[in-house]
Amino acid sequence: NPLKAHFQVSRYEEFREEDAQTILKGFVREHPPKFIQKIKKEKRGLEALWDIAQS
Repeated sequence: NPLKAHFQVSRYEEFREEDAQTILKGFVREHPPKFIQKIKKEKRGLEALWDIAQS
């Protein structure tokens, strides 16, 4: 879906322009540590998959 893809890119661009510290503070305040740990684990998993795909 090109429109959906475009929307996601637009949102990403907006996000990048935000103040990273503000986002981080809000995120930590709104999400429990367990949830953050889960995201970190998933991110590591994605990075591992990416490394495998690149090799």
